[in-house]
Amino acid sequence: MSNKVVIRLASGLATFAVAAGVIGLAATAGPAWQAALRPSGVVSVALAAGDTNFNITGVVQGVSYDQNVIEVLAAGVKQSIHVTPTTSIAKHGETGSISDIRPGAHVVVTGVVQNGQHVAVTIEIK
Repeated sequence: MSNKVVIRLASGLATFAVAAGVIGLAATAGPAWQAALRPSGVVSVALAAGDTNFNITGVVQGVSYDQNVIEVLAAGVKQSIHVTPTTSIAKHGETGSISDIRPGAHVVVTGVVQNGQHVAVTIEIK
């Protein structure tokens, strides 16, 4: 076998393995992952090293100012997101704070999953 054939075969097998992994994830996913895998474009989850990053676009359902937690509804799934002192919050392009986040607001949240909790890195209020 020539080197080109071996490289093409290895490349094809790698592509197949990735596709099979995504199909397997879709088949065994829970409600949050199923929502993320829908073609609706409302929720997307960025798979990074350790599957720890997330990106959620949705509508704020509730805010617990004393616990620094917001509830966001995206693609029919309600997600609790923790806001920290280092979370960057923007409202219409200007610097904001958690007090600017109110039920009914449309938000784009990026962050990381730490110990099973979604922790916001950025929140953009639309």
